[in-house]
Order: sequence, then structure tokens, then C-alpha cells
Amino acid sequence: TQEIFMDATQNHYGTFDFISPMIFLGVDRYETQTGLFSTLKRLAAGRQYEDFLALTDNPDDVVQLIEQWPPEGYAG
Repeated sequence: TQEIFMDATQNHYGTFDFISPMIFLGVDRYETQTGLFSTLKRLAAGRQYEDFLALTDNPDDVVQLIEQWPPEGYAG
């Protein structure tokens, strides 16, 4: 969990001048059990990285999203 919020913080503030996708594999784990994904979506609302968050149970979706979402320059 700590690493997730460390990455979210970097995206939130553009720490390294780019936004990186955050893709979660496991709806049960990251939404049903912990609510982590919905928490991140609320924190990201209106921010550049909001569109770089995804939650899925399908590993093929993860690969597709990584290919589709290269890191993007931070617009601040």
C-alpha cells in the first residue's frame, strides 16, 4: 500500500516531470477488500493522472493499457 501511495504522490505532484500509468490487477483486492482504487480515483479527480488509473481482472487489459499509455509530461 505504501508503494501505491508513493507512486500516486509522484503523479499528483509531477515529481519527476511526468505522469506514469497506475494499473491495478485484481478488482476484489483493490476495490472490494480495500477500497484503494476508489480512494485513488477520488484523490486524482480533476488532476492530470486521473485518466491514467485503471482497475481490471484481465492481464491482457494490463498489457494493452501499458502500450496505450506511455508516460506523459506533467503539465502542472
